[in-house]
Amino acid sequence: MNSSGLALRITVMLLFLGLTATSYAQRTDTYNLDETYIIDRNGTIELHTDDAGLVEINGSDRSDVRVIVTYRREVRGVRVGKLDKFAMDVTERNGNLIIRENYEDRGTINLNIGSVNRKYTVTILAPETVNLELYGDDDTYEISDMNGNIRMETDDSDISLRDCNGEEFNFEFDDGSLIMNNGHGRLTMSYDDGEADIRGSQFSNIDVEMEDGDFNLSTTLADNGRYAITADDGDIDLTILGGGGNFRIEHDDVRVSADSDFQQRGRNENFTEYRLPGGNARVDIETDDGDVRLFIR
Repeated sequence: MNSSGLALRITVMLLFLGLTATSYAQRTDTYNLDETYIIDRNGTIELHTDDAGLVEINGSDRSDVRVIVTYRREVRGVRVGKLDKFAMDVTERNGNLIIRENYEDRGTINLNIGSVNRKYTVTILAPETVNLELYGDDDTYEISDMNGNIRMETDDSDISLRDCNGEEFNFEFDDGSLIMNNGHGRLTMSYDDGEADIRGSQFSNIDVEMEDGDFNLSTTLADNGRYAITADDGDIDLTILGGGGNFRIEHDDVRVSADSDFQQRGRNENFTEYRLPGGNARVDIETDDGDVRLFIR
């Protein structure tokens, strides 16, 4: 491009900036919601969030749902284009509750020269019997005393579940973490480089797939229960709190160790098999380069 053409483009760009940019010494936008909603006793709360600082959900013997949302955004500098406006849509539908972010002008191309700081929290006080379906990004979740089923699809979220006693737990995330206690029923998980630490559980069925993450589980084995764990380079620590069964570990460059209560039934470079007296559960583990450790308590 010759110098005259470059000068023309710069002139047009400066003109565009001059016409569309809005200069802020500082602009603060806030949104607050505190309302109660109707839900069936066995209904579902469906929540969609994006980068909420904290999502807190607490169960109790209440019959309705209280939703509290606080949002604060501070913009400093120069912004090109419209500043989208935050709101939260809450819909009661067929005995369920759907909560979803609503950004006006989300499709606009924006440029901010400066800084944008957000503080965004969601608190839900719900009947302990309802189910949860949660969809997020980098949110932090703290969930307690919920006895319905829980399904979560997130990216790099940190998830904490305390004293939740539903029959179905389903988690999909990337590089986040999960801390959980007292789970039972069926557990389904899929994650990449994240970490999962689940203590004091009584699962009867487990299906876990991960890549380079770590998986730490302590559980009672149900008689005739089925437990499948698949990993690439992740480490697996499995602590048995009660029950017994047959364990088959298929592996490549893996170090496998087990407490003396586990009776080794077979071993070669591709698999290791154990028998733990006390039940007929089936535990299948597949891994490439991770370590597998079996404990009894």
